[in-house]
Amino acid sequence: IEENEFLTELWPSTQPIIQGSLNIVRNARLCLKNIVNFINYTMTRETG
Repeated sequence: IEENEFLTELWPSTQPIIQGSLNIVRNARLCLKNIVNFINYTMTRETG
């Protein structure tokens, strides 16, 4: 019973963390896209 109480207390505090990490992943993908575009841009400039 004690363990279950601990889990129910823990769960509400973990939900925002999960939401936050989803946002981080989403932002990381956007950043990665920009980085890849930047690398491609610099590569084409160097070779050109």
